[in-house]
Amino acid sequence: MTMTYENLGTFAQVAERYHNTKPMRGKNKDKDVRPIADRARDWERVKKISDNCYLLMCGGYADDVFQWYFKKSNLTQAEMVALAPICWRRHKDGTETVTVRNGIGQGAHMNHYSFLDRMLPRSMGFIVQNGKQYVHANSGKHYLPKCMYVPRGIYEQPSDRSRSSWNSWMRATDDGSSLTFFRDGDRFTLASSERDAPKPPRILVNKKQKAKYKDAIASYLAWMSTVAPMLPVDDWQYVNDMRNKVWNARGFESSDGDLAIQIITKQDHPLRIAMAVDFIYSYGIIRRVQSKDDIKEVKMQYNRWINRVCDFTKTVKGK
Repeated sequence: MTMTYENLGTFAQVAERYHNTKPMRGKNKDKDVRPIADRARDWERVKKISDNCYLLMCGGYADDVFQWYFKKSNLTQAEMVALAPICWRRHKDGTETVTVRNGIGQGAHMNHYSFLDRMLPRSMGFIVQNGKQYVHANSGKHYLPKCMYVPRGIYEQPSDRSRSSWNSWMRATDDGSSLTFFRDGDRFTLASSERDAPKPPRILVNKKQKAKYKDAIASYLAWMSTVAPMLPVDDWQYVNDMRNKVWNARGFESSDGDLAIQIITKQDHPLRIAMAVDFIYSYGIIRRVQSKDDIKEVKMQYNRWINRVCDFTKTVKGK
């Protein structure tokens, strides 16, 4: 099976591809399955809805022939049009638009991404960046959200039992996740609204809580700087034993942060060295400080480490 880059650029080219492709025979005889390219990849096909609407499809929830898992969902033509990866339309005034839809569901959709990459018009591009998907056109880079809209027949199938993590994301109406582009010659510009890409989670420091232990935090670093060269952190067995001591001391009634705070505030705490070994082993520069830049680097590393082990930070959803 050969994956090819077709990148049909006009409505006429899509219509020509449909009319010049013989329907598949065999088990899908009489279902008008016309592959876009390699006939061994017949699920990647062009489907005619009307003289003014064609779909480029790649199987899945919204395919009436290659629908995965849900063979009796009573898929409607309107749902196929709305949910197709690529929908080409020619309007009454002669203008053309292409609508692009991401994969359906919260997971990664590698086959869908590959399909869009190979089948979008040649002057458009598909981009995966930092776990998000975008369509690049002449109007810029546009965020393409994952689709949570499913055909109603699929949405209603689990209605006899409570929804769970595998189906709670489903929506029975269009979630507006598609992007529509207007074609002007070889140029494509966004003709629909678009969403902003979600921002990554942020890590916030509880400065008020941390301030309570300012002196203990500084004192612990000064003490570690003294003992660091003397600890055998090149011995993995020693490091592992020290880490296990801290791990075994963690109780169900207190958080990791509670234990760490006890250690830094009590100079005679039995785990004072054991916890220090974790930092000294992970950030070895504290053992060989030779310049002001080294001191600055140690302080930056220590600040991040103490925030983590004392639970001074929390992760909040990006907005």
